[in-house]
Amino acid sequence: MSAKGHGNRIEMIVDIVEFYDRVGIVGSYKELAWLGFELDNFGGIFRSKDHPQLLRFCEENPEYHVVTCTEPGRFVNHYVPNQRLYKLAKGDSYPHIPVLRCRYRVSGIFRDTWGPRCRSILG
Repeated sequence: MSAKGHGNRIEMIVDIVEFYDRVGIVGSYKELAWLGFELDNFGGIFRSKDHPQLLRFCEENPEYHVVTCTEPGRFVNHYVPNQRLYKLAKGDSYPHIPVLRCRYRVSGIFRDTWGPRCRSILG
């Protein structure tokens, strides 16, 4: 883990696997289908058109929460309106968990819950 300053705030840079494990990303297509979601992808990614259903589900099931992708490789552990990609999580929902920011290195074909395994780096 490392950090990067941005004006009056600091972003923590963490490993994608560590982040996914801590927040409990639900990335299994079968598990999401069992929960009642009909997604158009196998990566467990909710697009902006899917977010009303996702938010409704989280309101009805408070043990789940939303993780938002605010830009490529940058995730926050809470819902941010008007973004393109969201993930469902069932783990630590503390909204100020260090931000995940990473660049992806292909080391296999979709071996993890979403895309290739990667290590975070500054940048």
